[in-house]
Amino acid sequence: ANDGIYQKYNYGNSLPYSSESVIGNDCMSCLAPNDADDDGGDDGGEVELTELCQEMYESSGKCEQDMSGLYYPNNGGCDYINNILPAISKVY
Repeated sequence: ANDGIYQKYNYGNSLPYSSESVIGNDCMSCLAPNDADDDGGDDGGEVELTELCQEMYESSGKCEQDMSGLYYPNNGGCDYINNILPAISKVY
């Protein structure tokens, strides 16, 4: 579309996010606040992750074929990570 077409039909307002990204660059921590356990005791300093980060990790593609110490490595995403992603990046 021509420059200014949005402003023409929207009372001179510019197109939202036309000069800045919708997505911010801020990071959020995956560490959950380390409160006392439900029984009032301390959890011994163990780190807990937020539910959002746990769900994102569980649903992400993984290629753990060269990782030592894993009893059941997840290699379901190896083909995608090693072959398909590089091919896509060459297009763009």
